[in-house]
Amino acid sequence: MSSRRNFIKVGAAAVAGAAVASAVEIPLMTTQVQQKDQALQQKEQTITQLQSQAEETSRLTGFLSLTPKQREMVEAIAETMIPTDNNGAGAKEAGVIYFIDRHLAGSYGKSGNMYLQGPFVPPNQTGPITVEGQTYPKGTISARINAGTGYQYPFTLKEYWRRGLEYLDAYSRSAYGGTFENLEADQRTLVLQDLWDNKPTNFDGPTPREFFYELHDMMTAGFFTDPLYGGNRGMVSWELTGYAGTNDGASEGFTLPQLMVMDEPQRLKPMSLADIQQGGSSHA
Repeated sequence: MSSRRNFIKVGAAAVAGAAVASAVEIPLMTTQVQQKDQALQQKEQTITQLQSQAEETSRLTGFLSLTPKQREMVEAIAETMIPTDNNGAGAKEAGVIYFIDRHLAGSYGKSGNMYLQGPFVPPNQTGPITVEGQTYPKGTISARINAGTGYQYPFTLKEYWRRGLEYLDAYSRSAYGGTFENLEADQRTLVLQDLWDNKPTNFDGPTPREFFYELHDMMTAGFFTDPLYGGNRGMVSWELTGYAGTNDGASEGFTLPQLMVMDEPQRLKPMSLADIQQGGSSHA
């Protein structure tokens, strides 16, 4: 992150240096550079605060599902998929690990809404195949990677994650010479790319691509969720994307019809479900 900030500062300084032909442009460019520096410093302070909050939350609340080893891996995956940069905090600082940990300990991890009675028949098999005495000459259905019919395992999603992380760790060691969380950022990216490409051969349910999809889906959900569910600490992803959450404009003196006919979009301050509970919105 530091190198990226330095790069931006050097680039801005170079532009300012190129404006020597106009005595008017120089102070204007200097002001712009100062404003950018101030914005970057503010983002850096926010990220540092979020890191401190994450450490304090971990110390006070502990974890409900993930083991210490799993936590290290999940945080490294979060940091790789949605890294912190000069635009703002990434998935690690946003506390995505708490979102995932609590979901693995709840209905999601217990596969509460999934049918887990056999027979379990993987999709995309060419025929003929025989299942419980019945022969199907054309094999099984062709299922998308994210289709519910693709989940053909006699175990819960908590076990799915345990197995997937174990396979991922073993593959990282054998293919890249180290545990996933200790690899360099570019190597971690290659490992995840290998998963999507179904390159590892040591996975025995879930498949590499299946596990990558689940990782990506939960990391994204945890990053953009309402903070009430454990992720998106400080609403950093909403700040990044301009999403207002539960803010309908009333707290800032606007009505919905006014917002709909404005000549320029109005960027509202993000508000969460907790803000509604505290009476901070017209929805209260």
